[in-house]
Amino acid sequence: VFHLVEFTVNKTVAVVPENWYSDGVTCWPNYKGDASVNRAVKNAKEPGPEWE
Repeated sequence: VFHLVEFTVNKTVAVVPENWYSDGVTCWPNYKGDASVNRAVKNAKEPGPEWE
């Protein structure tokens, strides 16, 4: 399951896996490059402690 999330600070939207979203907060990987982020989204990678 995925969520469509709106980031109000920078006025963008993103599709994120359900396990990245909890109580109005979205975890986001600190990867460099869209390809790495897209791969993490597609595979619903578990958020790590270093994620924002």
